Amino acid sequence: MSAKITLTGYPTGPIEAFSDYFRFDMEEGGSAAPPKGLPGASALTFTVFVSKKAGKKLGFPDSPAHRLLIQGELTAELPMDQCPGELGVIAFKVDTLLPQETAETMDDDRPTTPAVATPAASVLEEWPDLSEYPSLPLSQVIIPEAFLLTPPNAKKTSALQIRIAQHGQLDEPIVVRATENKQYLLIDGYRRYLIAEQLGWVAIPVRIEEDTARRAESRDS
Repeated sequence: MSAKITLTGYPTGPIEAFSDYFRFDMEEGGSAAPPKGLPGASALTFTVFVSKKAGKKLGFPDSPAHRLLIQGELTAELPMDQCPGELGVIAFKVDTLLPQETAETMDDDRPTTPAVATPAASVLEEWPDLSEYPSLPLSQVIIPEAFLLTPPNAKKTSALQIRIAQHGQLDEPIVVRATENKQYLLIDGYRRYLIAEQLGWVAIPVRIEEDTARRAESRDS
């Protein structure tokens, strides 16, 4: 199972722009008062990955004027050159925390409402509905040797993984073909299969393609 995390604050350095995503570091401090007898937790640096579309709506790569609220999943699958922080966070929801303005009043005896942080609207892009497709356990999908010998581009995979983690689903199903032993041979979608595996999913949406040879035999019979 993947670990969820929520971060609040400002980037501790510049926001870097890549072809499909933005990347920046955030720091979370440890507890100032740990339980008695336990050592205090030290601060951790997280490298946050935000999809290009979501980041642009927040004005990236310019530094945000308000604190950020990041909700995402921890990942340890990215190489160090892509994830300089101690832990990586693939953001699936990004908000800005705006200070709520209080109404001015002439009555000094009337208590004023303190400014509180309120999340701005979510900036997730639209995503297709895959509910019409069946799901298969990953364990039932057979990966052909040709796919294993030619792994997909790591940068493109990381960029797509960020978007998939944000939405909690694939953007399109993988394509499989049924075999005689109740398993399914992967025809297309190896990158998405790997991402589902890295995110800890146990099942994946599929489009089952009929074997053309069997279909021809059934027509002839």
